[in-house]
Amino acid sequence: MNFVALDFETANYDRKSACALGVVVVENGQITAQETWLIKPTPFYFQFTYIHGISEADTQHSPTFAELWHQIAEMIDFKTVIAHNASFDIGVMRALMAYYELPQPNFDYLCTVQIARRTWKGLPHYNLKALSDKFDIPLQHHNALSDTLACAKIMLEAAN
Repeated sequence: MNFVALDFETANYDRKSACALGVVVVENGQITAQETWLIKPTPFYFQFTYIHGISEADTQHSPTFAELWHQIAEMIDFKTVIAHNASFDIGVMRALMAYYELPQPNFDYLCTVQIARRTWKGLPHYNLKALSDKFDIPLQHHNALSDTLACAKIMLEAAN
């Protein structure tokens, strides 16, 4: 099983306000690479520091999404991208790509929320914390890399 998991954290309600991104590469069912970046958000103001702990001071000297795009695109182009609540994360990526007028990569995507609902019917919750607890996956919730690792491991559990 090969895929790339990703997770964005946003600074505020604006979809293009990504302030962190985690990416995990899975090849042949094994995690082979992981990367995380702090991103200078657009617009540059924070409403969600209380959720993820990231502030203006943490990102003021960080690269913009456009400056990171070539690294990210290399990781996801022509791959299957996995995210937990993919409509949010793919929506953030698309908003950023439109804002910065970046070329669209070629990829398919799947949502581990939807996969979990079909795989483990009848669970009381399908959020990242509930599924991480179910499978004893360490989780520092709303840390982009931790969320991405949990998403990748949930996908691997579903594949088994």
